[in-house]
Amino acid sequence: MPVNGYSARTLNDPGPDNLVNTQDDRPITMFDVLPQFRGQNISFHANSPGTQRYKGLELSVTKRMSNRWQLMGSYVWSRLDGDLVVDPNNPNQMIPTNAVGRGANDQPHAFKLIGSYQAPLGVNVGVNYQALSGLPTDRTFRATLTQGATTVRAEPRGTYRADFLSMLSLKVDKTFHLHKHAGISGFLEVHNLLNSNAAQNNIGLLTQAFTSQAAFDAARATTSYFGRAQEILAPRILKLGVRYAF
Repeated sequence: MPVNGYSARTLNDPGPDNLVNTQDDRPITMFDVLPQFRGQNISFHANSPGTQRYKGLELSVTKRMSNRWQLMGSYVWSRLDGDLVVDPNNPNQMIPTNAVGRGANDQPHAFKLIGSYQAPLGVNVGVNYQALSGLPTDRTFRATLTQGATTVRAEPRGTYRADFLSMLSLKVDKTFHLHKHAGISGFLEVHNLLNSNAAQNNIGLLTQAFTSQAAFDAARATTSYFGRAQEILAPRILKLGVRYAF
């Protein structure tokens, strides 16, 4: 479809609160196919030029085992951005919020800390801590245009993200040697010690247009809407075990 086969159309975006006629409403411009081009597919398919950029900085520190303890840590700052245009002749895909911005896998901050300590009485203690920026959750807006239902990003990519992940795990174990070829170990593991409930997956992206808060509340349980998290991190898990080695 040629670029001149579209006409601009301004619609009302209800904003991230999913309610119309509220303070975060804003105009959004999309593009209708002109009548003479409806039902036609006159396009030349070719690989369109694109740009993807990744910048990163990694800092790491290692303390080798001595004095009964060791530690490894790292921090990564990164930025992944560029363009994401499927059809450069379609102005709906050339809207800046659609065409350029943060990549789908952009996570600016990543921190990891791993350590262990050989405590008295043969007890070993290990910790693992990870902190990670959430992935982009780009808010989208859908409108029925002359060419059919069309969905675009309503705000720049990376404006919204999944929750920041902060995960701490702990392990304590002790081995009892029965003889030189066999032993019994008891261990305790705690996963998600901080009991984080960060939303990581299945987060609603499509903006709805509820006419009232009451209508929104009534639909929360059954309707997907922007910002609705349907999956969160598993709760704190405690694991006790015994291992026999021979």
